[in-house]
Amino acid sequence: IWCLTYLASIAYCVLVGDLLKPIVCFLGGISETQCSSPWLRRGVILCAIAAVSPFCFMRQIKALKYTSIVSIASCIILAVIITSKTLSHFGSEHTIYYIDDSGV
Repeated sequence: IWCLTYLASIAYCVLVGDLLKPIVCFLGGISETQCSSPWLRRGVILCAIAAVSPFCFMRQIKALKYTSIVSIASCIILAVIITSKTLSHFGSEHTIYYIDDSGV
């Protein structure tokens, strides 16, 4: 059970880093080069752990309902950001690269 709990916490940290980093970059106005820094991802994960961990040490499981609300809100914000980025490029010229069966 300990191994599964550990692996689940690692998976949660990976998801938090992947989902919250674009939000931090968008809301913070961070450039593309700074946003690709691994230190930013580590900082976002560390801040998320620091924000969530007090809820995990509560005596009742009800405390985690607030983290569920925050996670759903972050997914909605991410969907809005992706939609706004997509709509800003809608109708403009695109270059699409593809590889066919022959490898060209």
